[in-house]
Amino acid sequence: MLYGYLAQNGEEEMKIRKFIAASAVTAGVCVAMLTAPMANAEPVANSLIAQDDAPAPLAPSTVVVGVDADIPSGLTVRGAADKVISVQGAGEKTRTGKAIKSGSPVVFNKLTPGKVYTVLIAGKRIGTATPVAAPSPAWGLTVSTTGQLGTVALEWKHQVTKAQGKVSYQVTATPQVINARSLPSPKAVTAQVAAMSWTLENLDPAVLYTFSVTPVNSAATGAATTAAMSRTLGEIFGTGEVTSDPAPALPATQAPAQVPASVPAPVPASAPGPVAPSTRTIYVCPDAYTETGSGVCEKTSAYTYTSIGYTYHSEPNYVQVQIGTTERSHPFDGNACGWGTLYGNTCYEWTAVYETRQQGTNQVKDTTPAGYTDTGSTWSKKDAMPTGYTDNGSAWVQTTAKVAKIVSA
Repeated sequence: MLYGYLAQNGEEEMKIRKFIAASAVTAGVCVAMLTAPMANAEPVANSLIAQDDAPAPLAPSTVVVGVDADIPSGLTVRGAADKVISVQGAGEKTRTGKAIKSGSPVVFNKLTPGKVYTVLIAGKRIGTATPVAAPSPAWGLTVSTTGQLGTVALEWKHQVTKAQGKVSYQVTATPQVINARSLPSPKAVTAQVAAMSWTLENLDPAVLYTFSVTPVNSAATGAATTAAMSRTLGEIFGTGEVTSDPAPALPATQAPAQVPASVPAPVPASAPGPVAPSTRTIYVCPDAYTETGSGVCEKTSAYTYTSIGYTYHSEPNYVQVQIGTTERSHPFDGNACGWGTLYGNTCYEWTAVYETRQQGTNQVKDTTPAGYTDTGSTWSKKDAMPTGYTDNGSAWVQTTAKVAKIVSA
């Protein structure tokens, strides 16, 4: 088998793996095994030759109204136009609000993090939701080398409480110094993880990095813990990948010429050398990100929606049709006889008789599909939040650490 060859021939392994990956992409298939069957050989039972590793699709949502714990100590409810929205927590006063238009968010602030609240639309219970507190600060970040040149191991600490809900961590390695032999613009290396340790790969051995770990939940980000390198991985491992090129040493055969002591050589006045440029390193937000008042680099993306046109069904149209009259009489009591006729002392009145009959049909709009809201012209549903973003109640937001930039002093 080819994998046996790979195990015994390490020098060619990468070339062969690249060839396998390129062949798979060109053919449009996922290659799970590359064993060539012998001519006229019997097929082996239960041999897997290809597999789709994509996850199973999620079941369709049956919730019409969305409730998100996307702000600290609060909830955002969407999808209920012109209806009173209420949140009820045990031992607390019921809070109410109303959407301005279909799909507009209704925000409830100053709720108790970690407490379960019942959400009602027009008095009907739609479910429960739990506000979360902003994440507490992370601390104690340590960065250690591993057995691989471009890989480091990070560990940190964070006090997780019930009020914070589910917390993940944004791990970032931001370049400090660029060596002349490395890439022109080394990129920051990032990862979003759930545990309080992580192995970060694909670091440039010739670059100094500042590492940061930021706790994130559905509502906000907490204060980061940071640590900066003082030596590159190349210097630590002795590979020659350092942040500056040392002055070249003279070959052994080129020893400096000795001047005889009896004849001192004149020393010419040296011309002044160029003044080295004075620079400094600052930290700025990457392109497409803007700095917020709290010093966080933030990028927003407007919500996107999926809309579908209305569908209709026919229902019978019923009308009232007069089919005749009916007569009734009663003794005249001295008052008006109404719409009837007075004969002697008797008042005779006639009343129209109606019958309900079907006349054609009416086109009636179908019920709004699950997960959608009625905008007045279409049924609309907000798309799923992109990976790496959080929802602030008005847009999707992504945060990242600042990157180093060398500027004139």
